[in-house]
Amino acid sequence: MSQRLISGYAVLWQLESNPISPAARCGAPFIESYQCGAFASALAARPTIEARVNHEPSLAFGSTADGLLSVHEDALGLRVAILLPHERDMGYALAYELRGPVRGFSIGFRAGEDDCVWTETADGKPKRIIHRAELTEVSILTAVHNPALKTVTFTERMIDNVEAKLLQGSNRSAWHGTGDECMARAQLEIHRAQVALLTHEIEASVG
Repeated sequence: MSQRLISGYAVLWQLESNPISPAARCGAPFIESYQCGAFASALAARPTIEARVNHEPSLAFGSTADGLLSVHEDALGLRVAILLPHERDMGYALAYELRGPVRGFSIGFRAGEDDCVWTETADGKPKRIIHRAELTEVSILTAVHNPALKTVTFTERMIDNVEAKLLQGSNRSAWHGTGDECMARAQLEIHRAQVALLTHEIEASVG
């Protein structure tokens, strides 16, 4: 039996988001972007970050602690890989939400007033630049939600049980700092997914 692996970028540094619902600060839809390394200090503490669907706490199904979620920063942004449980292990609500296509990733985070700067976009829209934040959850977005990112930056594939167990163990060990080799294996899986995505985009543009 195989499992579904979804991986890619939840954040791309300095990329302006689609308009986000009004914030109390500005009272109007606003644009958001993240400075490079915005999550670095928080991730260094190895917090437990949840994996959810559509930001719903009731639809949490894993975390960095159990290896179903891996999170890393690189020069492009915040890379994530989510290994979904077997459908037989999902509750009805979770299986129902995941029955259709995935639209992208979204994140939940905490940031204080001193962790961000308010400015304006070139066309005068309010803009919040996050330069430091604490990541709390990564969500898979389904058809009922629109991703904040303008660019689709994820791919998904099925992996067999053996590969899934190795990946989950590597993610869990790496997150708890038990070895560089485990971290490298987890990162390798994400890079494989990125290469597959880029190959698909190139083929689509050529076609």
